[in-house]
Amino acid sequence: MLKKWFDDAIQQQHISKFDYDEFETLEKIGEGGFGTVYKAEWKFNGLSVVLKRLKDNVFQEFVQE
Repeated sequence: MLKKWFDDAIQQQHISKFDYDEFETLEKIGEGGFGTVYKAEWKFNGLSVVLKRLKDNVFQEFVQE
């Protein structure tokens, strides 16, 4: 059910999902219970962005957060 909610949220553009190969990772900023945060550069337009890479086992908890 949460997977469907997540997929619907992406389809309705409430959440954005990108492939990691669209970004060049510059540095690791931090790590927490849900995953790791990186400063990166978006190759498409050169913007500096922050990416959060979720751990495999925390999807349900992250969605509920």
